[in-house]
Amino acid sequence: MSIGERLREERERLELSQTVLAELGGVTRISQGNYESGKRKPKADYWNALAEAGVDVQYVLTGMRSNKFEADLRDLAAVTKRVMALAEAVSPRPDPIRLGSLRDIAFQNHLTDTQITILLNLLRQAREADFWLDK
Repeated sequence: MSIGERLREERERLELSQTVLAELGGVTRISQGNYESGKRKPKADYWNALAEAGVDVQYVLTGMRSNKFEADLRDLAAVTKRVMALAEAVSPRPDPIRLGSLRDIAFQNHLTDTQITILLNLLRQAREADFWLDK
């Protein structure tokens, strides 16, 4: 697998469009497409910007995941367990789809258990107030 293919794979893993990743890297969408297709090679400042944005640059360049990525996966598993435990304390049958979204928010924003519990309570109150249209 080429660097361009791994770059596209990493962009897709992060669920980013070419336009968004290009903006994070300080380049145009056309340049981003050229990097992913292998037509052009990015400069060091592009890689630095992507690394600061959370892209596993080590993987893109070498094909080997960084320890940070593995640590993030362990952290995500821990956050998932925390969100599930807190949700079950608030509601006897929590909605797994909404919990997945909450888990992602909690992970990306490094929320504490207290903050997660507050969000869960707000979601429960909104549902009880018939706030959710897709109930």
